[in-house]
Amino acid sequence: MGVMKFETILSAYKDASENEALFIQYAIECYRAKDKATAYKYERNANRYSRQSAAFRARLLSMYSLDTIRRLEQSRDSWLKRAYIAENENIQLRQQLEELENAWAVDETIQPDGSLRPSLADTVKRTAELEAENARLRQEREGG
Repeated sequence: MGVMKFETILSAYKDASENEALFIQYAIECYRAKDKATAYKYERNANRYSRQSAAFRARLLSMYSLDTIRRLEQSRDSWLKRAYIAENENIQLRQQLEELENAWAVDETIQPDGSLRPSLADTVKRTAELEAENARLRQEREGG
């Protein structure tokens, strides 16, 4: 609907501008022919079409400006929506990161002396040491 309105006003502006130019040419020809009464009539008509074309031009400019403002507002809304989505994603990623950081702490257990449970490498090393000690104790028991 807005496009048709714009095209209609544009067409009326074009017609008014062409009629203004046509009546100015008629007025000039009448002045050359020394027919001032007819020249004044054509000049009045040219002035009327001049006012019409100015009104149509102003309407077209206001429509263009409103359309531009509408597009800018839509663009702004789109960017605000994107910023909101990005901020929510950022919050979710921070929460996931915090959960991952906390997961390491949850897996740790506090030993009676207040220290954290040893690392997996330390646990494997300690297991190997205990197995070796158990094997030595079995040999002593069997041999002794």
